Amino acid sequence: MRRARLLPAAAALAAGILWGGAPAEAQYPPRPTPFSGQDFSQPGPQAAPEYQPQQYQQPQFQQPQYQQPQYQQGQFQQGPAPSTFAPPPTSAPPGTGPARPRPQLGLFSPAQIVARVGNEPILQGELIGNAGEELTADQLEQVLQQTLVNAIDTKLVYLDFLRTAPKDRLPDIEKQIAEAFNESQLEMMMKKAKVKTPLELDAVLRESGNSLAKQRRMFTERVIAQSTMRRNVNQSPDVTNDEIRRYYQEHAADFAIPAQARWEKLTARFAQLGGRDAAWQAIAAMGNEVLGGAPLSAVAKRSSQSLDAEDGGLHDWTGQGSLRSKPIDEALFTLPLNRLSRVIEDEEGFHIVRVLERRDAGAVPFTEAQVKIKEKITEQKIIAETEKYLTRLRQITSVWTVFDEPSEVARPESVYGPR
Repeated sequence: MRRARLLPAAAALAAGILWGGAPAEAQYPPRPTPFSGQDFSQPGPQAAPEYQPQQYQQPQFQQPQYQQPQYQQGQFQQGPAPSTFAPPPTSAPPGTGPARPRPQLGLFSPAQIVARVGNEPILQGELIGNAGEELTADQLEQVLQQTLVNAIDTKLVYLDFLRTAPKDRLPDIEKQIAEAFNESQLEMMMKKAKVKTPLELDAVLRESGNSLAKQRRMFTERVIAQSTMRRNVNQSPDVTNDEIRRYYQEHAADFAIPAQARWEKLTARFAQLGGRDAAWQAIAAMGNEVLGGAPLSAVAKRSSQSLDAEDGGLHDWTGQGSLRSKPIDEALFTLPLNRLSRVIEDEEGFHIVRVLERRDAGAVPFTEAQVKIKEKITEQKIIAETEKYLTRLRQITSVWTVFDEPSEVARPESVYGPR
């Protein structure tokens, strides 16, 4: 769900206001025997190509030294920053409950009430603005479902503020937030609407059932709701070393790094060459060129029939098990380094590969992972505490939406599912 976010300046203001990749003579055999997963460094049952054992000695290579890969940021999905309001609720979004009838919303109607929180209405135009005019009925319903939960939660927290805030401070608070709106939002809104004055902006907004006054009010409610949320939900919960280590152990798969290989490839495709015989002749010619001293990259760019040809057949670090071609994947992690493979066949065609480097499987060290783990646990705790707070507010404030069944009107908070 999209969540309302606040410019840093406005957030700070609210906090301050409120709560402080020439041929050799020898040739490949004229016809291949299909690849069957044999040891790539040993001769198969068919006639051996020139680079079989009579021409290459057992390589004197050492087991490649494991190089610690850097931790990948992509292993974590960055969630909402702890200082932002309303992480996604765990309860169901509007309209996803069992046996709920399809609402008849029709086309965009900016003044239509789509939800009510306590005595406060929420209008279509307040949620989606002018964008609603270009939506079909189905698209409108989908957009409303995506935005309504956040709008309801904002309203709930804003009303909670009104119940608890000192009444004599409200005018000053609203005045200062309005000044922040003029400084941080008004110019941006006029530029987007391609107008030069607030009066012209107000006229544009009224065409979609909105107004500048409504925009100021919604901004005020968001600022106050964010500040109130921060006051009621601890944004810096304690995370112990035991919790971090337990998370690392329980989510070991998230920190696993597969064996990796950097390699290059020649390919002859069945479809492009009109069948297996022509493909075999093509891959044999390419392989013998490389055996004769031609750079594999040059042969690949000239003759290989794969997307990697323009890169000289080079592939950067590839994780074990990540390739669609299982025969090639097997070859990459069994071949000696810097030796041409035998001809490999898969459903696409014939291939010859050469492994340049290889890394053993491993894991992100705990000392490197613990910072990200702490951030993840902190986020989870904030989300849980936020939902706990919102659940309490739902129990004391009635909530109705256009997605509720008719029988639920007396029980308007049902948009969040059974309690």
